[in-house]
Amino acid sequence: MVPLKLQITLRDLVTHTITRTRGQEATEALFRRASDEGASEVELHMVSNDVISTSFVDEIVQQAFRVSKAGGPTVTFVIPDQELVERFQKSATWRNISCRYRFPDDVRVRTIRPGKTPDLASEACLGTKEQIHTQR
Repeated sequence: MVPLKLQITLRDLVTHTITRTRGQEATEALFRRASDEGASEVELHMVSNDVISTSFVDEIVQQAFRVSKAGGPTVTFVIPDQELVERFQKSATWRNISCRYRFPDDVRVRTIRPGKTPDLASEACLGTKEQIHTQR
């Protein structure tokens, strides 16, 4: 049986993406929808009409990691730009966790792993071989 993959955009889950509370609301709505549809994988397209804050990203990264570790759906974030990748890198570093992502025009899934500092330079956020591993 092929695992069901849910594809959804951030703006389908919440209207504002500024605060940690909104991040929690987004992840609750995401996992409720994944559960309702029986999805074992989720692609969350990080598209919003609002600025996506670092605290919002930090909350969804933490929640996605927690739910996945508990046997819930695996989340891959579809991240449209380098600036947002840097926010994900900061969260991964602060929390000492990993998260999966890809770019909208690339099917390769990558993993952001914790770096040495939350203030990594732009090029470092996309990676050294230790930080990002392309998954086949």
